Amino acid sequence: MITKREYLILITLLCILSQLLLSCGKEKHVTGKVVNEAHQPLSDVDVIIENSTFTAKTHKDGSYSLDYAPGEFKVIFSKTGYIGDALALKIAEKVPFPAKTIRLLKILKEQGIFALTDSGYKKIEQVPVNETRHEMNDMFIIRTHLIFKPKGNPTVIRVKQSDCLFMDSDIGDQVLVRLNQNKEIGTLVIGGFGVVEKTSIQYINENYRQPVNGLYERHVNLSPGLYAFVPTVATSPFHKVPGKTCYYFELVIEQEQAIK
Repeated sequence: MITKREYLILITLLCILSQLLLSCGKEKHVTGKVVNEAHQPLSDVDVIIENSTFTAKTHKDGSYSLDYAPGEFKVIFSKTGYIGDALALKIAEKVPFPAKTIRLLKILKEQGIFALTDSGYKKIEQVPVNETRHEMNDMFIIRTHLIFKPKGNPTVIRVKQSDCLFMDSDIGDQVLVRLNQNKEIGTLVIGGFGVVEKTSIQYINENYRQPVNGLYERHVNLSPGLYAFVPTVATSPFHKVPGKTCYYFELVIEQEQAIK
């Protein structure tokens, strides 16, 4: 009959042995998951280690298991109709490696500008732009004040962070502006000889990338508020004005609820 101490030692050894057996039986692969723009599992994605023969495909649940050789390498993800992505890894020894989830974005066929949200693409609707013109006499110069304002309701875009991504498949060239407190795109003051003397239009700096022909990714950091993607039209050699329509939207940043 064994003692209580011997019994505890035996149980401990059995636990250690079972863990070792599980570790040995576990495939020493890179594993992960691929989802689409709406965070749904994406199957039949080609998963390839660059400059190697190691390949795999994602399953119905979006998961994959990929053999590899230790070192620094890049995992390439591709699927017809989607913008590809890559994951750079550095693994010193052959161990099971759970990689982060990869999100592949569908290539848009419809023309327009779309915001990327947690639930997928959200199309921003176009609305007319109203132009109001006022002329003011200032000594011997007549100055024209042009006020531009979207007509209609903005498309509401709900995101969880200020770092936003917009997909632009419109063939035009739009600039992103923030509307003022009067919900106006802004004002241009035009003086003598058609020269723009003053503008209140608040332009937003963006980062652009063209992953495929005819489609641009527009990365920008925004605070909550009203914005518009506005085409500009040259009315003289000296100035441009907003076009007749714009992509008008309201950005709402939703705070994630704390888990109790």
